[in-house]
Amino acid sequence: MNSEKFPRSPILIVDDEEDILQSYKMALRMNNINNFTLCSDPRLVADMLMQTAYSAMILDLFMPHVSGRELLDLMREKHPAIPVIVVTGSDSVSTAAECMKRGAFDYIVKPVEDSRLISGLLKAIESGELRKGMYPR
Repeated sequence: MNSEKFPRSPILIVDDEEDILQSYKMALRMNNINNFTLCSDPRLVADMLMQTAYSAMILDLFMPHVSGRELLDLMREKHPAIPVIVVTGSDSVSTAAECMKRGAFDYIVKPVEDSRLISGLLKAIESGELRKGMYPR
């Protein structure tokens, strides 16, 4: 992989399941992507977004306390330049369509193949770089 595609800003990964977070961590590190932040509590995301500029977000849809849908709405309203990849166990076409309408960059069904995750993430980061010019922080 070309290291020029790796983000200067970290990737935010939000999932309430610790084992899923660890699998993403391993997949990213195996592809020489080390600039990321793991978050298992979606209640912390709004504050994290205010403190750090992220290059992309990987987001679980179904979590306690704050749903991925709520976070997608937050991203569209307050952080539109950050592309969001929804990764969830739901393979419902209507759920996927709803997420895309709410502003998701991509929708991936669990279990996720590492190659699919990495390729989607690199596309999202490239898109985010283009969006930054449209949505200055």
